[in-house]
Amino acid sequence: MSEAADVFLPGRDGYVVLDTESQGYARFCPIEIALARFSPEGALIDSYSTLVKPRVSRVSRVVTELTGITTEMVRCAPTPREVMGPVRDFIGGSVIVGHDVGANDISIIDHFCQAYFGEPLRSRHVDTLYWSRALFPDLGHYNLRALAEYFGVEPENYHRALDDCLTTSRVYQKLLAAAEQLAPRQRSIILNEFVHRNDAKEKKSEERHDRPRVRRPLDYAGLPVYTETKKTAAFAHLAVLHIGHLTPEGARRIDLFVRGDAPQTESFISAHDECGWTADAEGVLHARSMSVASLNKLGRVLRADGCRLYRSDESLAADAAPQAQEPLVPRAVHSRAVSVSRSHRHIAEPPVEIVPEGDGYDVVFVDASRGVPAEWLEKQLGVRRENFFRFHVSGDFALSPYEMQKKLARLGWQSAVRDE
Repeated sequence: MSEAADVFLPGRDGYVVLDTESQGYARFCPIEIALARFSPEGALIDSYSTLVKPRVSRVSRVVTELTGITTEMVRCAPTPREVMGPVRDFIGGSVIVGHDVGANDISIIDHFCQAYFGEPLRSRHVDTLYWSRALFPDLGHYNLRALAEYFGVEPENYHRALDDCLTTSRVYQKLLAAAEQLAPRQRSIILNEFVHRNDAKEKKSEERHDRPRVRRPLDYAGLPVYTETKKTAAFAHLAVLHIGHLTPEGARRIDLFVRGDAPQTESFISAHDECGWTADAEGVLHARSMSVASLNKLGRVLRADGCRLYRSDESLAADAAPQAQEPLVPRAVHSRAVSVSRSHRHIAEPPVEIVPEGDGYDVVFVDASRGVPAEWLEKQLGVRRENFFRFHVSGDFALSPYEMQKKLARLGWQSAVRDE
């Protein structure tokens, strides 16, 4: 993984600015990647920018409003596998500069470098968010727009990757100039704090696994409302919950999105099929109803899996109406003519879909009432788990879609191979 570097490093040999725009709920799901190469003095030398086809079926409304990138714009864009080679070649051995780049953009590129090339991204990086706070501790606001206004930088369009690269480089040049004007003693103090912070950050990460977790009930109303930001998009473990109807006796119309591995939550869902769990094609889970005790336990297992909990004021179902009416069946499932029960005998369509996706295909469990044969799937060659109920299959030695269908049938899972 890329290591943080001090603010002076890019000013010696030049640097590459990196920025990505992502589909918020899905982890490691970029929709645009841009890089720009600059001389030590900040002169633009070269640039690379591309839209990226996300693995989810649509770009969320919030992301479109923020970036202007629509589902239609990325529908025919290259996949992450197709763009990651040019991205890695462009970066080469250069120092990367970016705003909140360590927690967000680099983690995305590093993820795909390890997935496709078998090795991490090793370039060092300078985070303008950190250095703006270190050099100007009294500003109050440190987002890219606020810094551009403070330094008098004429901004490009915000929340488009290449434009943000250009603005970030100009902000970096202002930070570098401020750092070079520091007295030797002040410079030494700031650099020592930087080294100490990174050492402490590593130690805190190691100790976090030994910290006991507090058991407490789920306070749904007290959960923060999820908003689409670079910070929340970078969280490795996150859960977003929406409850359509909450009473002292329990909850109905529950939507849940979980990012990251959550084995205890998966076990909870498998053990509570009385809730009527289903999953839509985008990996959002839906439950018909849940008791207060089960809801509290759900909150505990999500926290035990390390998830940051948020709530959503709107349904997470892909096509859910704002005011859903009875019967309390998730619209994303209802539209597929699925009848939820404790058995698959009453399901109008097979509970598993095998659909083409990118360089391979996805195995999608649209009904989760039986759980998921995750352990078996993950032992198969070329299988990568995307979320709770979606698995991506690719590679020369992977099973073909129809071979996968036959093997799932032997395990008791009926599936349908979709042509598109």
